[in-house]
Amino acid sequence: MNKLLAILGLSLLLISPPILWAAGAQDYKEGGMALFRAGQYGKALVYFQNAVQADSNDAEAYEDLGNTYAKLNDIPNARNAYEKSLQINPNNSTLRVLLDNLGSANPPPSSPAHLEDSNYTAPAPANPPPSTKKFDEDGPITNNTPSQKQLGGINRIDKAKLWIKLEGALNYSVQADLVNSATAQNQFIKASPGATGSALADPLGGMAGAEMGLLINPNSGIAIGLRGIRTTDYSSNLNLQNGPATVAGTVYDSDFENETFTPSVYPLTLDYYLFLPDAGGRFFISGGVGYYYGLVHVEDNYSYVIYNNDPNVSDTFSGDLTSGNVGFQVSIGRDFAVGRDLALSIFARGRYARLTNFRGTIYNPNTGGSANDGLAVYSDGSVHSTDVSNIGNNGVTYANIDFSGFDLGVALTFFSY
Repeated sequence: MNKLLAILGLSLLLISPPILWAAGAQDYKEGGMALFRAGQYGKALVYFQNAVQADSNDAEAYEDLGNTYAKLNDIPNARNAYEKSLQINPNNSTLRVLLDNLGSANPPPSSPAHLEDSNYTAPAPANPPPSTKKFDEDGPITNNTPSQKQLGGINRIDKAKLWIKLEGALNYSVQADLVNSATAQNQFIKASPGATGSALADPLGGMAGAEMGLLINPNSGIAIGLRGIRTTDYSSNLNLQNGPATVAGTVYDSDFENETFTPSVYPLTLDYYLFLPDAGGRFFISGGVGYYYGLVHVEDNYSYVIYNNDPNVSDTFSGDLTSGNVGFQVSIGRDFAVGRDLALSIFARGRYARLTNFRGTIYNPNTGGSANDGLAVYSDGSVHSTDVSNIGNNGVTYANIDFSGFDLGVALTFFSY
């Protein structure tokens, strides 16, 4: 139940609305410049007024405010804004020349050439909130409530050429053959008089990985990733309680078998990203292909000498069985900007990655011997590591280790410009 609640909780994060974020002078300046370049001087004026209120020592903000007043032919206020900028930074010789020439027929040389804003009537005094005021997602633009939507598309991360993402997630993988094997083993234990033990297969696990991406434009990019996924160990512990008995002159307590399989997979992926940027970050959807390299570590210790009346039916071995296949993955999520170069991300990723033909060399630590084994499903549905010569006989087939499933996770994303 706790695992189910964890999955539901992370799912709710993915569909929750974007978080609001605090605005400072730099945010207002960027919003104002975006509107200024678009020729919307009346709206840009509000942002620059808010910028100087947020930081009264920002000479650049006062210069931008003066440029906007000049575009609106409000020369007295333009002169006042320039003078305040020069009081903060008296070394701005270009602005001093501009101030001396203010009122001439030529527009300020530092201002981009645009048409005048026909919607402008008169400059309104700025009355912005303090820099800790949060944006109203849907509210109209006023002197004190610039909306987040009006700032859309001007986030720095929308211009970052490269990103590196470090991920961690809760993983669910289908693992049908291992789940069915646990069921078969438990049924066998229950049906065997006196037998004890249990088998367990849990499809939940964890994922960790990294990704490096290249921005093509603000709305698309490509990325390569390398991740590691490990599901919970499959374990089967059986004690037949059929002793003591003497076989070939030796007394044995009971037949038993203890098996542990540790499944993991390492996908190397190539994904295409579609970004939907806004002021607080960006939503993303991605999809791509990957090569999934799978590994199952095997530990097995068994003795069936009484059951088979054969003193040689006993062994201990361990080793790694490997396989690989092409798979596919899709994801959806959101990057929340928490700084110029950093975002906190949440995501959900689905994948198809079904691997079979697991083979490898297993070793007996007691004798130093080895064998070429494969991971196989027996006719009763149980999964065991067995010599590959047995596969294909008496209903024994290769097991499928199915890593198809999904991740629910968080990530830190670092940006480079």
